[in-house]
Amino acid sequence: MIKKYFFSFFAFLFLLVGCSNEEVNIVKKHEVIEIGIVGEIPSLITENNIKFKKIMLQDLHKKNEDSFDAIMITKDYLQEASDEQYTQFYLNSSIPIVFVQSDKAISAFIIPNHTYENTFENQAQDYFIGYYQGTTFGVALNGNTNEDLIKGYWSLFDLLDRLKQTNN
Repeated sequence: MIKKYFFSFFAFLFLLVGCSNEEVNIVKKHEVIEIGIVGEIPSLITENNIKFKKIMLQDLHKKNEDSFDAIMITKDYLQEASDEQYTQFYLNSSIPIVFVQSDKAISAFIIPNHTYENTFENQAQDYFIGYYQGTTFGVALNGNTNEDLIKGYWSLFDLLDRLKQTNN
């Protein structure tokens, strides 16, 4: 009986250590990614190679493309971000634009005369949706835990890192 518990304890310990190393490797493989963010900076992301800088929505046109690898717009600003005055910026941006927790489809942001109110629902239920040089993208979460959210952010950071590499 003691052998069974002893083996179970070490098996659990091995799995626990294995899981924690996986996340460290994910963090280390990224170069520095600088993100301009309209809204709150995510508190769950604390790694040094992901840098957020708060910006104002009305300042999007002010050379932010030269300062950042991507721009994120959080849920509290999505309705305002769907205003037609920003559409051309999103369409012509040389960096990815990411919309966080949008209940609406990407068309609310990139098609003139579409707004957050009059656009259909985000059927894919992606947590992150985005637009970059004619391509739309989305990243879904596998669940509703903080761990799922962190993994979703890292999937997004992987995507942004790949886009950054292909753009250089």
